[in-house]
Amino acid sequence: MEFALKYPHKIKALILNAGNLNPKGVKRTIQIPVELGYKIATRFSSKSQRAKENAEMLRLMVNEPNIVPYEVSYC
Repeated sequence: MEFALKYPHKIKALILNAGNLNPKGVKRTIQIPVELGYKIATRFSSKSQRAKENAEMLRLMVNEPNIVPYEVSYC
């Protein structure tokens, strides 16, 4: 979604499933376990490469995307 906003000339079509403009679009019952997993993985990331990789992935789920509505153009 962010790539399409930055480079619309490179996108012919885009299919999104549950695309949110920010993490607040996710139901709390789903987001809370992700946030807890992120905190746990972050705590162990200095001791485990796998935890570090998980923390990086979960960070994206907790903090991204952050698309401002005026950036979105509708065709």
